[in-house]
Amino acid sequence: MEEAKGEFGRRLRELRLHRHLKREDIEEATGIGTGEQSKLERGLHDPKLHTLQVMSNGLKAHLRDLTRGLLTEPGAWRAEVVPLREAHEMERVKAELGHYIGCRLKAERLAKGLTQAQLASCSGTSLRTIQRLEAGHFAKQFSSLIRLAVALGTDLHHMLPPPALSPGRQQVA
Repeated sequence: MEEAKGEFGRRLRELRLHRHLKREDIEEATGIGTGEQSKLERGLHDPKLHTLQVMSNGLKAHLRDLTRGLLTEPGAWRAEVVPLREAHEMERVKAELGHYIGCRLKAERLAKGLTQAQLASCSGTSLRTIQRLEAGHFAKQFSSLIRLAVALGTDLHHMLPPPALSPGRQQVA
């Protein structure tokens, strides 16, 4: 899991530099401080999924593309314009994202013939966390999704919505 956090951080930094952005630019666009960004880029922080979503928005990238192949192969980025949202709209987006992740988690678990308790045991995630995720509650910790994806033998990006289905996203024409 540490390796995945480190790789994700390297991708964030590489994309930020590729877009010729300074951490201050990202802070201005997202409200995520430069210190927090530094920890994310160095893989030293176990961020909340919401933080990663906001960070990817600030980089004009899709979180699913940033995590593609994270556990198995290098990924690619798809540039999109992602308008920053008001707090109430972000709550709606979190709810939609939570619902999608919950449905994907349940489908993957059932496809493997596992109960929630069995998945909890083999992933090192609490049964309550799995129940909450499958009920559509937003995943607070990115590491929980990594552990579940590893336990299910799937790539992390399969747990996240594709760009066309992402809540509130607008493609650039």
